[in-house]
Amino acid sequence: MDGDVMKKIYISYSWDNNTNMNRVKGLVEDLEEIYKNKYTIVFDQESFKNRIQDVDRFMLDNILDAYIVIVFITPSYVEKANKPDNGYGNGGTVRSGVEKETSYLVTRRNQQAKSIIPVLLEGSDRPKYIEGLSFIDKNKNSDIIRELKDMIDLFEIEKEKDETINLIDENNVINKVSIDKIDINFNFEGEPVRVSGIICINNNYFTLRHDQIIYLFKKIISEDSCNEQKVQRTFSNKYFFLEFTSNQLYEKFLDIIKDALKRYIEQLLDFEAKYEICSREPMNNQYEFKLATMERKVWIKMIKFANSLDWSNGKSSWNIFQENDCFIHVFSPIVSNNLKYNFGQHAILYAIKNKNLYYDDVDVYVKINDIASKYDKREISVRNTWSINMVFEWLKNEFVPFFCKRNQYEENIVQFEECNQYKKDIFSQAQDFYMSNKVVVEKEELKLLRDVLVFCLSKKTVGEDSYYIKSKLRISDDLNTTEEIRKYIESNKYTKYLMECSNNSSMADDILRCIKSFTDNFSTHKINDYDITYCERKIKSLIDKMEKIKLLEKYEF
Repeated sequence: MDGDVMKKIYISYSWDNNTNMNRVKGLVEDLEEIYKNKYTIVFDQESFKNRIQDVDRFMLDNILDAYIVIVFITPSYVEKANKPDNGYGNGGTVRSGVEKETSYLVTRRNQQAKSIIPVLLEGSDRPKYIEGLSFIDKNKNSDIIRELKDMIDLFEIEKEKDETINLIDENNVINKVSIDKIDINFNFEGEPVRVSGIICINNNYFTLRHDQIIYLFKKIISEDSCNEQKVQRTFSNKYFFLEFTSNQLYEKFLDIIKDALKRYIEQLLDFEAKYEICSREPMNNQYEFKLATMERKVWIKMIKFANSLDWSNGKSSWNIFQENDCFIHVFSPIVSNNLKYNFGQHAILYAIKNKNLYYDDVDVYVKINDIASKYDKREISVRNTWSINMVFEWLKNEFVPFFCKRNQYEENIVQFEECNQYKKDIFSQAQDFYMSNKVVVEKEELKLLRDVLVFCLSKKTVGEDSYYIKSKLRISDDLNTTEEIRKYIESNKYTKYLMECSNNSSMADDILRCIKSFTDNFSTHKINDYDITYCERKIKSLIDKMEKIKLLEKYEF
């Protein structure tokens, strides 16, 4: 992505009545005039009319690239955006553009909420995914353009502050030159494992915190630390500025860190497998995992219902609770009529106020410490202490249905945190990752990506995506068919262009965007599962890098 390309502002809206359409069009024209030398305003009406490329691909690609997304809200927009599955198919019906956009905007909401600017054009309701965000209300602000400009300018200022921190000048930087003696010792303890360390440089000792070491691990994975042309090696990041006197010493330093990284990754994977949390993200640094959301009054009634089934109050198979006014404590007595469980604690479910200020909801969660610390000698199993996933399955499939039946509730009063509900295919994940992270991509890995794209082109005809693929790969030749594009990408001319590329991560991002037009759920020419598996194996090194860094970031705090 060239430095002189203008940033994008993407416009999300619903195609409903002409009045609202004309309002949106007029506002877009005003924005184009204000920011004509600064931003490209992506307003898809003309592109769709001219069918310049696949509609899904156009929307999703531009949402990914957008610096800011402006959402114009009308009752029609709210209705479409609030479909039960947030855009992942609704009983086989044809999805609207709003539905298709929503799942990507939900992800953006979680990662960079301030980059979404909602504008309430009509009505008072807003889509669920943007509740809690600052918004412009036409009923209260007659000058929408001025309000939009203020919010865009404020976002720019805050973004620039984030991006101009001088990492090397932060506190606690270890700045050493002419290093001829260095050693690092790492200490691993706890569950989930936390790592600390001591680094000895020329007989000076420095302690390393968990977050500093994780940063170090990420640098080793994501950056090309080796340069055979350099004799004196330099290793710098926001915690270190180290200059070594020999290649051998530098390589020794890297090898020690790589060995510790390998050990740490193995312990994290063992931990996630043991407690069945591989697809879940912790809520905070206390390793608490969200399982569901419900109204506070429902949660209070649920606690009272569980207390009525205290193990001392009866002899049914449901008398497996220990009375408590603050949480639900699942506990089997020594003598129990539920033959599935052994004596002792199985799980504790807590609740905390949901961050959405507009609803009186609570998030229900479990703590790893209740499983790992207090009861680490008990077996993790359905009969004994439950894993995170076991608690989730019990809550969803047993307790909530039983509670709803006894209290005459509909089961949809609880929204469960399905860990795979919005999981993207691996190529979409890789594209997101290499787009947003400065991770080294080797030339040979670029060739492998090119080979995967060639393979996909040999399997399916791309149709409308041919324009998209040519634009992403910067192919200027007059190529009209899938076969012509495939042969060109295989040619020596394109290989030479690939090898001379100065920004491998950007090139990897572009090729992955082309590949995912054959692999994601929006594709009209998706390859089969066997072919997708083959493609995944071809780029295993890129996927491994991504998954290691994402795992480290998950436990970085």
